[in-house]
Amino acid sequence: MAEMMRFFDERVPFHGALRAHKGDLRPLLYAGMRSGKISASDLEEIGGIVKTSIEKRGTLTPRMQWGINEAFIHAQQKRFPEALSELRSAFFWSNPDNLRKLERHFRSNGINLTLGRELLSQTAHVFSGNYKGKRVVVKLTVRPPLHPTVERHIVQVPVAHQLYESPTPFIPGHLSVVNHLPGKIAVKAIEDGAPVMATFHNMGKALAKIHSNPMTPQLRRLFPVPTRLWRPIAQETSKDVSAIATAFNLDSATVRKISRVLNTKLKEPSACVLHNDFHEENILVDEAGNVSGVIDFQGAKFGDPMSDLAKAMYYARKTEELYGFKGASIALRNGYHQEKPLSADAKVRLNHFYLATAISLATPYLNNEEVKPTVKKLLLEALKRIS
Repeated sequence: MAEMMRFFDERVPFHGALRAHKGDLRPLLYAGMRSGKISASDLEEIGGIVKTSIEKRGTLTPRMQWGINEAFIHAQQKRFPEALSELRSAFFWSNPDNLRKLERHFRSNGINLTLGRELLSQTAHVFSGNYKGKRVVVKLTVRPPLHPTVERHIVQVPVAHQLYESPTPFIPGHLSVVNHLPGKIAVKAIEDGAPVMATFHNMGKALAKIHSNPMTPQLRRLFPVPTRLWRPIAQETSKDVSAIATAFNLDSATVRKISRVLNTKLKEPSACVLHNDFHEENILVDEAGNVSGVIDFQGAKFGDPMSDLAKAMYYARKTEELYGFKGASIALRNGYHQEKPLSADAKVRLNHFYLATAISLATPYLNNEEVKPTVKKLLLEALKRIS
């Protein structure tokens, strides 16, 4: 440990910023360097970007913190190139000088693109902007969207369509320009006075509409339609049970119940298109909580609609803990049920997918003593949903 700290003290400025909410990133990066997966110059480069950005902004912004947390997850799983990419992007684009440099780059190449000063998301580099005289939204991401054309085939809810995309200059990454949608990110709208229950109720209705989207031949060509919807997720989740049991000090009866649930055979419904990241940062609403747009379909896939609803409800339940939005998860479920009534079989599948979600989304926090009690609480709640 002393050797590691000497290295960071001497060669990586502002390295104290690399302590993530999920844990300290520095030992993971140092281990990656010692194993030859990262070079010392990589870490020095990251340190320089961190130093310049923090000195320019004067603080560690939510976007920087988000990038550190994402890097921690990658590094924990020994995906060191991805960890470094998250850090580069989070800090480089948090420096306003680099955003103006980006505008000049595109202008010099004949592309009329300007970035507004309005940051539309606290956890991503998503800006208001202007493209060819039209109001747009500009996203700066580490990777290009997996399925940039999915939105063209979503007809049940308002979605943003891609107008321009390009690799980013200066550091590896991707830039996407999409048309502007009215409204505010849901969590910001609620902070500004939109009613909590109505907002989450309407979010549930919007998710049900996405699941009712026609399965057109064009949509089917984008990605494969799985034949088994529950078993692959259950089998993947089972790999995390041992670590969860140890971290949460679960008794043997609880572990056996979790294993029994994950080994249950469920009826397989017809697959539909899933948003796969449906939470209040990806939903736009008006001041009354009505959904005016759904964004970020880059993780979209085909699957059981209950897996998507379970994940959305888990995100909402976690938001209740973080922001005090009491009842948000149930409101979302009720909105879904109003738009697309849940059968008895669908409710069984929903509870099973909810437990699988609670396990998989708790795993990154097992070393975080601050967040671990919350995710343990949510996991035990999920288990109680199943008789």
